Amino acid sequence: MRSRPSRGPAVFPAAALLLLLAAASGCISAKYDRVPKTTPLLGLNLRAADARLEARVQSVIVYQGPGAWKKEAYWDEYVLTFLNPGADPLVIDSLTIVDALNQKQSPGSEPWTLEESSRQNLKKFEHHGRRIFLGVGLSVAWGMAPAAALGGALGGSSALALAGLTAFFAIPAIVVTHVIVNKHARRDIQAEFERRRLPLPLALPPQGIMTGSVFFPISPGPQRLQIAAHRDSEPFTLVVDLLPLAGLHLFKAPEKPGSAPVPATNP
Repeated sequence: MRSRPSRGPAVFPAAALLLLLAAASGCISAKYDRVPKTTPLLGLNLRAADARLEARVQSVIVYQGPGAWKKEAYWDEYVLTFLNPGADPLVIDSLTIVDALNQKQSPGSEPWTLEESSRQNLKKFEHHGRRIFLGVGLSVAWGMAPAAALGGALGGSSALALAGLTAFFAIPAIVVTHVIVNKHARRDIQAEFERRRLPLPLALPPQGIMTGSVFFPISPGPQRLQIAAHRDSEPFTLVVDLLPLAGLHLFKAPEKPGSAPVPATNP
């Protein structure tokens, strides 16, 4: 009797099992993941004022920095306070950050397009030879050791086939769960973004005060915050000097030839 040729290892069940383990390791994409516990905000209290308007930069929340609430937030969140000391209402029309390349950056009203603008900004700085420091580096690594160990423990082809069959039926449910969880997580990030954001234009009643966040694309080395406003149809501009933030996101040049650059001192 002719013996049957031995078949190779069950590649599909093994791949399915690894996919199952990867999917089970976490349903929420890092893009939509919240930070469970935030560290206290950094106090800056940078101020500019005249008879018509007072503006304060209370803090800046950067990528994985103090006060961060989104795991991978590609934006700079400026926590601002505005005070109208006068007897007439006024309107803040627009806000602009001038970065280290003297480029004007406008705030965003939607987190996902804002993140894309941030990536474009970083490419501009790389084009000009400026190295960027965001904070804690990204870590994209899959732990394959547990999956390999499990595969070795299963040993025989029958056990592997059984595991593959289980994975075959479980994967569709996990994929659907993954999509649903990410959909809700995205909605949660969007809701928190809107809750914190100061909408523009911003109307301030007489003696009115308002505090909230304005989200800019990642803007390395910010120089100043320009505030365009008007009162009684008369436009005016107020400027907050951001000199203490001049090193934000930027690497310092190496002090000696051949030495590695170091992050600039962030506030």
